[in-house]
Amino acid sequence: MQILEIKGKKWVIGLEWEILPGDGSINEEAKEIAQKTNNKYGILLDYDNTYAIGLTNKTDKNPLAAVCVAEANKAGMDSNREYPDWVVLEEVGEDRYWMCVIKSGIPAPQYDAVFSLTEIKEKITELLINDTFKIFTNSNELVSVFEGIKEINRMGLNEITEGFNPKIQYKKYLGIPTWVFITTGSIMLLVGGLYGVSQLIEGASLKE
Repeated sequence: MQILEIKGKKWVIGLEWEILPGDGSINEEAKEIAQKTNNKYGILLDYDNTYAIGLTNKTDKNPLAAVCVAEANKAGMDSNREYPDWVVLEEVGEDRYWMCVIKSGIPAPQYDAVFSLTEIKEKITELLINDTFKIFTNSNELVSVFEGIKEINRMGLNEITEGFNPKIQYKKYLGIPTWVFITTGSIMLLVGGLYGVSQLIEGASLKE
């Protein structure tokens, strides 16, 4: 997980996205993937009963870039209830570009990450083999690279996601859930209280 600032707006990027197999319980599959990747927290997104989980070892109150892009993408659903496939690219530094891929309404694995220009070219070339993607970027460098090859929509992350800020709750998949500590603490307080009362009663009995 990283915090990215674009024109004064902070974003969370860099979640590890995985697609759930869909063979069993959603919660159990999510927990199993979290264990395999050694990530404590996860966020689930779904499209037509296909689930993607974004994994991380920490949480943050800032909006999640990939989640907001996915929500904006859903607004483009066509009459067949199919979402367009998007590639969103944001220049974040010298030879550094954040790349997010939304496939079938959910974030695709191995993206939501920062790459060099060379890596971006390679990844876009692979994606364009089956050209179902719309590409969005404000970067003049990227626009010039793909000029004459692929039409580029001149919009950045802030513009694409304007009006989309879904409330997301991180779910803990590894470690002891918070409620266990609360329950255990309550029980200890109760036992301690009862013990104190019994001691007072015993003391009073002895005086008599």
